[in-house]
Amino acid sequence: MIRDNVAAAWHERGGVSATWVWWLGLALLCVVPFLSSWRTGPLAGLYLEGGALLFAAALTALTALTQQHAVRLPRASVYWLLLALLLVVQARAMALPYASQSDMTAAIFVGLALLSWSARAWVLRIGQQQAVVILAWALLAGAYLQSLVAVLQFIGETSWLPGLLAGPGKYYVFGQLGQRNHLGHYLMWGVLALCYLWHERKLSGWLALLLMLWLTGVMGLVGSRTIISYVIAIGLALGFWRWRGGREANRLIAIVALAIGLVLAAQFLLSPLLAWLEGVRFESGAGRMGASPLEQDARMPEWHKAWQLFLAQPGFGYGWGSYAYQGFADSSIYTQGFRTYGANVLFTHTHNLILQLLAETGLVGTLLVVVGFVWVAWGFLRRPFSAASMILTLMLLVSLCHSMLEYPLWYVYFLAVFALMLALTPAAEFTPTKPMRFRWSLVLVCLLMMADLMRVGVVYQDLLTAGRSSNDTAVAQQNIDALSQLRAREYWLRYYVDMTLVQKIDAAQAPLPEWGRQAADLAGRYRPYSNTFVRGLYLAQAGDDSGAQQWLRQMARYYPALIPYFADKTQQQPSAAALRQQLQTDCDQYTRNTGRQLTCAGAVAN
Repeated sequence: MIRDNVAAAWHERGGVSATWVWWLGLALLCVVPFLSSWRTGPLAGLYLEGGALLFAAALTALTALTQQHAVRLPRASVYWLLLALLLVVQARAMALPYASQSDMTAAIFVGLALLSWSARAWVLRIGQQQAVVILAWALLAGAYLQSLVAVLQFIGETSWLPGLLAGPGKYYVFGQLGQRNHLGHYLMWGVLALCYLWHERKLSGWLALLLMLWLTGVMGLVGSRTIISYVIAIGLALGFWRWRGGREANRLIAIVALAIGLVLAAQFLLSPLLAWLEGVRFESGAGRMGASPLEQDARMPEWHKAWQLFLAQPGFGYGWGSYAYQGFADSSIYTQGFRTYGANVLFTHTHNLILQLLAETGLVGTLLVVVGFVWVAWGFLRRPFSAASMILTLMLLVSLCHSMLEYPLWYVYFLAVFALMLALTPAAEFTPTKPMRFRWSLVLVCLLMMADLMRVGVVYQDLLTAGRSSNDTAVAQQNIDALSQLRAREYWLRYYVDMTLVQKIDAAQAPLPEWGRQAADLAGRYRPYSNTFVRGLYLAQAGDDSGAQQWLRQMARYYPALIPYFADKTQQQPSAAALRQQLQTDCDQYTRNTGRQLTCAGAVAN
């Protein structure tokens, strides 16, 4: 029999609560990274994402230190460890350009396995209900603070407090997350957290209603179309939970139904209401859906491309992180021969979780992810009905809906909270186990992870310093030497060092500097941003005319608006005459195929 008062049995056998650890851990994990605006350099979210992993490791270490009884490795931990193993093996088997990127993700999954163990320990110590109440308080506090930021952005009053992000335009709201879809995701978590606290009578009805009106109203200011998908998905899920939970679920279902009704009302009514009262005009998520239908979205061709890649290599895919290059290299779906959407953006992700997994990990990896998720989440469907399980599944559903249109779970601060929710399945009847034997081993692993995270954070500052441009030739050379040294010793940052080196290559210099050759080659074969066109120049310089022409042809197909720029940058390269002729041909063909004029007259200049 499953029950939620396992904490009573725990204390009967000498267990220690120390709930301050859980409160502190969730306050850090669920609030701080989402409020930080500390984004800088080639890996802009390093401090936010590293901070989330740091807090997860700290929570696990403190949990282990206050733990008396052994807690068996939960399903969620096994799940993340299996995914970590998959990525480590795949990177070696496929000889990916940057095994460090796969290993970094695997290390994150190990951190999530530790966090999942910690969550399981707290469910045993204080019960699922109380554990989720504390999670709900943390998410509500974070959502409320985000809502204040959103309102300040909407009215244009962000300059008075350092660290507050200013919106890119009038009435443009994206919170501290820097992306309105991410803000809508996080606020929806907050609304559901409020629903649970209301259901558990942790808030008076009137106060809960006022807070709900505020949060759902602020969501009406967020021009995120994905919010509509949350409302639809949650509405359908309520029918399932009514069948699953029976009358016992009625109160929570009614509260959640009220919440999504208010969210929907704000999406449709707030914009015209403010326009009528104050003359304020902005687009809500609902308004943007009509203005930009899905079939005109750049996601559609990328989804088609990902599916074609999966069909070409269905077993194990092309490797973790490979979509950026494979999607760049595949121009077969461009009906006019050139990409006519997305401007100069490199699509590193398909904007669909399942298609991304299919393209990069194939059927084997995708089944491991999906079946493993169901295996872990099945714990929420155990009887008797648990309001905590219901609200957690709705929160997970929000993340999964968003993941069908973007990639929020590629950000560690979203993924860590998602993993935490997934791990908070109800516990069965408490069974006495052996005393905690591996406490210090677990603490040591967490401390080593925390130490390395802090070390990488310090080293990242060295990368930022060396990446600065300088007009002083000596200083510029010192920066190049510093980057080369960082590349040799800093495994986790290897790709980001290469990206920085590529940015420093002067394409007009002849011959091209040797220190940039390997960086251009590897970075181009991993994430071919437009500046990696210099890889083609290096190939031409080395006498590989066929490889150089193929690379520049792919660049022209993917970044057609930049053909004049590529042509201009080849003028000073004696070995690039064939490339200039090819670029002129691409330029003429682009004009014929699309009717859009490009000025490429200098492409064939001698």
